[in-house]
Amino acid sequence: MRPLFLLKEALMRTKLKAVNYLMDVLGNPPVSSLDDEILPPDVESCKLRLEEEVSTLLKKGYWFNTEYAVTLSPDETTKEIILGADVLLVTTRFTGQYIQRGTKMYDAGCNTYQFEDSIVADLVIDLEWDLLPFTVQDAAMHLAAVKICKVDLEDSRKAADLQLDANKALIALGTDELDVRQHNILGTRAAQHMKYRITPHRRSSYRNPNIPGG
Repeated sequence: MRPLFLLKEALMRTKLKAVNYLMDVLGNPPVSSLDDEILPPDVESCKLRLEEEVSTLLKKGYWFNTEYAVTLSPDETTKEIILGADVLLVTTRFTGQYIQRGTKMYDAGCNTYQFEDSIVADLVIDLEWDLLPFTVQDAAMHLAAVKICKVDLEDSRKAADLQLDANKALIALGTDELDVRQHNILGTRAAQHMKYRITPHRRSSYRNPNIPGG
């Protein structure tokens, strides 16, 4: 049976539907497109609230937007390590020494932006709406609805009601995170060895006749 997080991919919500949900929270009619260069103020506000919540969620780093053990190499001329504009967070083994400053890496230990060697880091990446899992889209939409009620409508009672939906969405997102992490861990060679008594091998795996049940 396919993991639950994969089944949810069929439920992908368009950004337009999410914005129209927020428009309904505001008490406004839906719109047919977000492609116009100039959008009505309420539509632009809903779009902005949605994007703010997406950014807040993505910065936490999940299974779908974290890249591990990425080699970051300095420019041959400037010796600077330039990050892509989509990099939200960089972590290394030397956290506190190698840090992200804007789109550059900074060596706090040597007080310089220049690096002589490459470094290896984990990167948290920003993603477009259409690349987000359903549970992230859902959580961002409901969190944005809460923000609209608190800030734009100043309706604390309605915000409290919508917070319940936001909490459920966050729980679903957390469940997906655990499911994927567990699914990935169980797929490692070490886990396969423990489960099936398979001896890890560089090129292939085989049952070990020297182990009972192997």
